[in-house]
Amino acid sequence: MPAVLEENRIPSGYFQRNQAIMLLKSYLNAIYGEADWVKGYYENQIFLNRTLIEDSKIQLEDIQKQIARFLIQFSGVASAVPYSAFESNDFSNGLLKKISNGFSSQRSGDIIITLNPGWVDKDDYVTNHNSPYDYDSHVPLIWYGWSVNRASVTRKVNISDMAATLSGLCKIPLPNASTGSPMDELFR
Repeated sequence: MPAVLEENRIPSGYFQRNQAIMLLKSYLNAIYGEADWVKGYYENQIFLNRTLIEDSKIQLEDIQKQIARFLIQFSGVASAVPYSAFESNDFSNGLLKKISNGFSSQRSGDIIITLNPGWVDKDDYVTNHNSPYDYDSHVPLIWYGWSVNRASVTRKVNISDMAATLSGLCKIPLPNASTGSPMDELFR
């Protein structure tokens, strides 16, 4: 929580998404005219009114990039990446790789926001923790059962390894799109 981090002199804070979206809407109205340009905000993603943008003969990629440049100016925002960046790039490591792993061309937003470490998304009622940083994405696992060997695994395990591990424990073939490796330590 930012309050605890700040007591220990660790940079942190709350990203006020409602205020950011209101300012973004005002910004877009000033540039493109009064309209409902932003459909919504969900899980650090901004969804645009693509029908309106197309009808207004505005290039979708251009408005996405412009919004990303606008959002990066807000306190606590580490990056704002337009949808088009995920279509045309293969991120091989780092935070953008983690975000890219969750990207879906059918369901993801037009701009994906990443907050600085220690910052959390907050509206009037809820505080979310859904960052690509290890403190939010590292989860301890406990495996228990008659076919699981007693072991402690201290190495980093990717989420993509879970399907392979479960398949191994159940003695069934890996799912077709599986890219992970089973946690061999559990089978020795």
